[in-house]
Formats: sequence, structure tokens, C-alpha cells
Amino acid sequence: MTATQVPVAITQAPPYRVHEGKTAVITDGARSIGASIAQNLASKGANVVLVYLSQTSDEPAASLAAELSKAHNVKALPVRSDFSTPEGCSKIVDAVEGDLPPNAQLGRPQVDILVNCAAVFHADFHSIYSVNVLGPILPHPGGEAAPARGPLRPHPRAPEDAKKAISMWYPLTPLSGIREWDSDEQKEMADKYGGRAGYAEEIAGIVGMICSPESGWMTGCLVSANGGQWMAS
Repeated sequence: MTATQVPVAITQAPPYRVHEGKTAVITDGARSIGASIAQNLASKGANVVLVYLSQTSDEPAASLAAELSKAHNVKALPVRSDFSTPEGCSKIVDAVEGDLPPNAQLGRPQVDILVNCAAVFHADFHSIYSVNVLGPILPHPGGEAAPARGPLRPHPRAPEDAKKAISMWYPLTPLSGIREWDSDEQKEMADKYGGRAGYAEEIAGIVGMICSPESGWMTGCLVSANGGQWMAS
């Protein structure tokens, strides 16, 4: 198996539709880890909203939405929106309420699963904070998963929120991973822990796990997906 091949067990695991009739909103859902998470949740019956920020993602988002809808018999909806703003979050909510089927049990539209995995290039603190911290707070409550990094650690741990988060280490994505100018120590660490970089499908599998009914008693915790680099505290 080469470094770019995804393990067969990841791609061929039979899905079971535990999310039938639910709605999942995935920020940065048109590419990379977000797209893999959308694939995982759609394969389990969830209708998915692929939220993205830039015009360059219009075509990938539309293509992925069509693919998921056809392959898994779900409703997949691409939504370009600046989800760091109240207006952008309202646009997402409007799409859920206007274009997606109602929750199978409640008979009305709602966001059952929220996955925040957006990232940015060369952004200043305020932009990063708006995307990864403020953005998840602004939409209507009801999400099940909120993957992010350090600033969001207290958020999923809050008992009143009862949510879960994922801390990742060097997945194979366009915005992260070892670069040729990184220090020798960083390169050695990336090769040492787990023996390789993580696959987007592996991160998606963990998100799928913590969104499943079997993980209903796991709440307010941080799950580490880092190949054994460190233990979450």
C-alpha cells in the first residue's frame, strides 16, 4: 500500500443507515475532510448540507452533492455562505428549513448534526476565531459534533452543550501536513506517530462514530485522532 492509498477496510466497510431522516450540516463540506465526513454521514442515511465559503468551491460542492444524492438516496445541498457572520448562518438555517425534508421523528426541519471543520489560509486571529469558534455558536442549537482545535476545547466540554469535539494530528489535507521547510523534528514526529499521516476517511470515520446512537452516552468530551501522538486531557 502506498502513502496515498486509503486502507481497504475504510472504503469498503458496509454502511448502516442509523441517520435516516436526519440532517447534517458540515462546514467546509465541499473538500478534503469535510467531503469525507459528508460521504460518511450520507452513507448512513443523513441528508447533508455542504457549507463552503469561496466561489472556487462551487463546482466541487455541486459535484459532491450530486454524487451523494445519487449514491445514497439522500438530499445533499451545497450552500455557499460566510458562516462566521449572523447573515451567513441565517442563510444555512433557511436552506435547512426550506430545501430539506423534515426530521423523520419530529416532523419539522432541524439540524441534527453539526460538524465544523473549516480552516483558512494565512488568516489573522479574528478570521480564525470567527470561522472556528464564533461560527459554531451562531447557528440554531442542535448539532451533535463540533470538531475544532484549541479555542473550542471548553465549548464541547460545557455540560449544557453536551457536544463532542475531535483533535487531529497531520491528516492528509490541503491545509495541513508536513511541508518541505518544516523542521527535522516535525518531520520525524509525523512519521513516528501512527507510522504515517492520517487519512481524511479515518477522521470521517471517527466523526461518524461519535454521531452514532451508540455514542449517545459520550458527551462533552474531546476525542484525539492523532496516531498516538498525545492523550487528550
